[in-house]
Amino acid sequence: VHGAVRQPLYNSRGEVAGALLEDGTVVRVPAEVAQGRGDLFRPGARLAATGWNVEGDGGRALAAEALGENPQAMTPLPPQAEPGGQPPRR
Repeated sequence: VHGAVRQPLYNSRGEVAGALLEDGTVVRVPAEVAQGRGDLFRPGARLAATGWNVEGDGGRALAAEALGENPQAMTPLPPQAEPGGQPPRR
């Protein structure tokens, strides 16, 4: 997905943990990933992401595995542990 950021999204601790794009797509990342890439999540910024997504009547949400300012400039994110501390399954 790619588009303009409408607003950043926050976790329960108030940390940036993703973005809502202008087309309504939700892009989620771990807060520690967003910390080092704050400019990508500010309103009006261009954001491109790939990863696991779910799409339905309620919209589209994506758990990002790579991010960038555009599809040609994306960098992979570190693998995230699943709940319980287990490494991600492929």
